[in-house]
Amino acid sequence: MLDDIFLFITLYEAHSFTKAATNANIQQSTVSKRIYKLEEMLGNRLIVRNGKNFNITEFGDYIYNKFKHLPLFINTTLENYKKDFYSDSNDTITISLPFILSYELLSPHIEVFMNSYPKMKLNILYEKEVPDFGVVDFAITRHNISQPGLITSFFRREHSHLYCSNQYAQKHGVPKSIEELNNRKFINLILDHSQHKLSMVNTKTHQEVSPNFDSNIYIDNVMHMKEVGKHATEHLFGCWDFMCAKEFACGEVIQILPDWNIHTLNFYLVQKFNMRNIDKIFLNFISERLGYHVVGKFA
Repeated sequence: MLDDIFLFITLYEAHSFTKAATNANIQQSTVSKRIYKLEEMLGNRLIVRNGKNFNITEFGDYIYNKFKHLPLFINTTLENYKKDFYSDSNDTITISLPFILSYELLSPHIEVFMNSYPKMKLNILYEKEVPDFGVVDFAITRHNISQPGLITSFFRREHSHLYCSNQYAQKHGVPKSIEELNNRKFINLILDHSQHKLSMVNTKTHQEVSPNFDSNIYIDNVMHMKEVGKHATEHLFGCWDFMCAKEFACGEVIQILPDWNIHTLNFYLVQKFNMRNIDKIFLNFISERLGYHVVGKFA
């Protein structure tokens, strides 16, 4: 009966047999049969059918309001069970994380997780190359890996833009067009030991341009580029948006031409088929701390 009540909650909220069937991943006819069976068991009508449509009865409203929080209660109970069950675990998690993403977004939260699982051992390998899955339990990586025994899924996408310091803006003004970027001093990036020619792509029109910057500073580390750029009075710089979020929020740096991306970077989750529950708990924790769920909850 409980599964059928859950199905009725799905139907009530979808107010459509078709949507309810899709959400429950079953046939539409199965939804109708199970709701009818539930009505027989409860001894009262939940819905009044009108062809393909239906109306909720007073009894249906009553049942929904009494049980609508039950799925959340069960999920929360199971999550708390997992937390309580593993809180004294002395298991070891070995993960590979991308350095650039972890430094700003994940590293500040590691202590929070460890406070919940004080006996846990956590090994973090900050990615320098393709992770060794003979060592790590799972990885968040820049590489879209295809190997037997591994599942790779899209995790998160990051964008980078041009920025300038507040001091630069006061002295030179903020460029309002691509043409105004020409001959501006720019801190450029060294990639694979070679100077990088910057291209910018318009997110609306997909037009690609390469401004004629006057580059006389080259740096091979984006974190250091940000530190140099946010204090610069003569140079623009490029940076990942998540890395400049705090400085942008307080007005220390200014984003230039927000419709034009410098670069887009994809991150992937790579996990083993036999992923342990404790690995899933840590992965769910990471997803929550990132602020939005590109990765779904792992059961």
